[in-house]
Amino acid sequence: MAGTVVKIKQSAVAGRLPTHGTGNATDIVQGELALNTADQKLYSKDSSNTIFEIGGGGASGAVSILTTEFVATASQTSFAVTYSVSNDHINVYFNGVWLPPTDFTATSGTAVVLDTGAPVGTEIVIQKIQALNLANGSDIDEHEFTATAGQTSFTVTGGYSAASDVEVYVNGVKLRAADFTSTSGTVVVLGSAAVVNDEVTIRIIKIAILTSTVSQTSETGAAIIPAGTTAQRDSSPVAGYLRWNSTLSRAEVYSGSAWADVGQQTLTTEQVQDAIGPMLSGNTETGIDVTYDDTNNQIDFAIDSTVATLTGTQTLSAKTLTSPIINTGVSGSAILDSDTMSGASATTLASSESIKAYVDAQILAVPDAVAMSIALG
Repeated sequence: MAGTVVKIKQSAVAGRLPTHGTGNATDIVQGELALNTADQKLYSKDSSNTIFEIGGGGASGAVSILTTEFVATASQTSFAVTYSVSNDHINVYFNGVWLPPTDFTATSGTAVVLDTGAPVGTEIVIQKIQALNLANGSDIDEHEFTATAGQTSFTVTGGYSAASDVEVYVNGVKLRAADFTSTSGTVVVLGSAAVVNDEVTIRIIKIAILTSTVSQTSETGAAIIPAGTTAQRDSSPVAGYLRWNSTLSRAEVYSGSAWADVGQQTLTTEQVQDAIGPMLSGNTETGIDVTYDDTNNQIDFAIDSTVATLTGTQTLSAKTLTSPIINTGVSGSAILDSDTMSGASATTLASSESIKAYVDAQILAVPDAVAMSIALG
């Protein structure tokens, strides 16, 4: 007995999306699958009639692709759909034909507005690609050209990498991968020459290959980082690991050698010394010279000659001594040691020995009669 072959709805037309409510063979209902074999993409539909891509397909750097369908009223231009202006990428299909971004506006976050009103009954499909907005991650760039007669080569500003997914549209119709070449990194070459004034759009889908992502509470909320106790830290962390330590109630990052609080830097001994050294070296505070010896890792303090010390010999100039106690002999040019008071002046002090000798000599020099008179009073 031959095996049973199960086929799902499919299309071999590049860029074709499954629609509903129009009688097309590709219509799907909630939970049904549809395959685009040209694009190698699988689609389904959720309970809100939103068509979404399963697995990411060619735009594997995107988080998800959501598709919403409309049947236009007469001259309808505005179609309600929510999206992130900063992170999401919007594609619009007009009766299956892709519209370049210059033909619509998607800046409000709540609606997509066509430049020209759609006729009644027009099938409008709006595709929202929720892409990771990373510096080196997923992104979608579109480059538009107006072809000259017979033009085949189109230079992409900024180029593209081998990891990028390149899509080419001519007058809104997506070309198969076999119909163009994108191998140089800067130029896309059509297999068949374009006609003059053909609108050629080249989409560069930059793909990020991520093993995991950081969750967030909302676009304007906060990032949700791993949390756990001190004992639950990674056994083999590498520099840059970030987590919330529930034991210490603080965020911490691994420096490459140890876990440190976020905002707290662990300095080496040399770093501390080099930070303090310039604050001390060459500084003078009221007669104290301070220098830092980086070779010996020492701080040197030296008192200069303007400060009196308790030991050693110093010359004091213009100093006032209040109630000094002098326990040993005094000497110097200001001390007069002369029994005759020779050299006496207003700026010298006589020693007690000199004073006694001088007085005794003066008494001996007085005549006897005068001395007797003095003695008798």
